[in-house]
Amino acid sequence: MTSMKTDLISVKKSFSLSAKALAIQLLKNEEVVAIPTETVYGLAACFNSLVAQKKIYEAKGRPGDNPLIVHIPDASMAKEFIDEIPASFHLLAKAFWPGPITIILKRKKSLSKDLCAGLDTIALRVPKNKVAMDIMRGLKEPLVAPSANLSGKPSPTTAGDVYEDLNGKIPLILDGGPSTIGIESTVVNLSSDHPEILRPGAVTKEEIEAVLGCSVPYAVKNISPGVKYRHYAPNARLILCKEAGDHPNSRILSYEGNSRGINFNASTLYASLREADRDKIDLIYLLTDDRLSENVALMNRIEKAVQN
Repeated sequence: MTSMKTDLISVKKSFSLSAKALAIQLLKNEEVVAIPTETVYGLAACFNSLVAQKKIYEAKGRPGDNPLIVHIPDASMAKEFIDEIPASFHLLAKAFWPGPITIILKRKKSLSKDLCAGLDTIALRVPKNKVAMDIMRGLKEPLVAPSANLSGKPSPTTAGDVYEDLNGKIPLILDGGPSTIGIESTVVNLSSDHPEILRPGAVTKEEIEAVLGCSVPYAVKNISPGVKYRHYAPNARLILCKEAGDHPNSRILSYEGNSRGINFNASTLYASLREADRDKIDLIYLLTDDRLSENVALMNRIEKAVQN
């Protein structure tokens, strides 16, 4: 992939309108742009451009059969992708959008399979971030936006994280400050006979069940974007344990409120893993306790990072 100049522009300063206009123009020209969302930073491209979608996969080193989440400005746009919208969709959208939940549905047969990683389903989300919303409204098109990092690495929660991974690979990064949630969206599958959770996130199983009025299990077979391949792993070896060892070039991470090591929570887990890599740490001891074990979304990310 040819190297290019990467601009990192803050959207919190007085020239934020021109920064957003530049992002919109690049997207219209079938380029990719890193944008903030409330979950993690996303690498955005126009949904209807196969050229731009290909650039996402190339920049990230992402496997081509790993589907992308489609970001839309409001729930009403779902009718452009779905022929039959179930009542459960409307309930979840009303309760949690804009916000950190992605909903998978059967896509229209008229939509190109090439735009949907060859699947007969599509994943939709309305992000809760002003910059992302302003760009979509200005563009008047849906966006695809996986996490703006090299595939397999901890997801980016700051513009600096994106620059670290993708400098020279994309033309623009919009800096909207740290992500407020810090882990990827909950993914709910409504394309089968019964709702199921494909990826845990900030919206919990209990909250989803309360809205839908039924049991919503975690899926056995997973078709979710962002879970099929290696994810979240630092360069350092990561060990999940109750007590740390004596490795000479190691670091201890522990869940918030623990008196040992460096504390993390959902919004700072990825930042803690990235910081260890910047410091060239060989081994990370991540201390587990009952409170951490009960945090399904965090444990999902930690266990995948440990496995890799």
